[in-house]
Order: sequence, then C-alpha cells, then structure tokens
Amino acid sequence: MPQESQIGILIIHYNNSDAIIQTILNLLNCGIGPHCITIFDNYSNVSHRAKLEEISKDLDTRLVLSEENVGWGKAINTYLDSKDWTDDQILGVTAHDTRMY
Repeated sequence: MPQESQIGILIIHYNNSDAIIQTILNLLNCGIGPHCITIFDNYSNVSHRAKLEEISKDLDTRLVLSEENVGWGKAINTYLDSKDWTDDQILGVTAHDTRMY
C-alpha cells in the first residue's frame, strides 16, 4: 500500500479523456505519485467514462464518477468530504487539459 501523501491532486474532467492522459503524465513527470492523483469525472458521456476507467487503471490513479454534472465547486467539495484532511496537507486542483513543467 502506498504511503499516505501530504499532497492530493484533483483533476476535474468533462468529456476530454484524450487530454487528461497528458495532464497525468505531466504530473507524474513532476514527481507526483499516481496514488496522489484523483480524477473527478463530471458526468461525461459513456465513451469518455469508459476511457477514463482504462486510464485510471493503467496509470494507477483514483477515479470518482459523478452521476450528474455538479460543476467545479461541488466537485471539489465532494472530494474534500471524501477524505480526512490534516492541516499540513495540500490540495491542488486542475482541469483535464493543464500541463505542468
């Protein structure tokens, strides 16, 4: 089991599963472990959801599939409510098409 990290990266996604692969690879190249990355799908269509499930399994990230499009704010709050947070943990939120170098 991976050691619990002090950072969590939340990627909010909607219908762009091709772009999210590059975002995840960029995060991994920055030294962020795959167990620190959570993809929150904001009720994409069936084909994008299926692709996200493959991506998440292949790259060992967490995946949350929302049953409705809840927007950014509720996606973040849903993620925050699903974990126990401590004062020294950091949350990064990004879109599915963000690149980091």
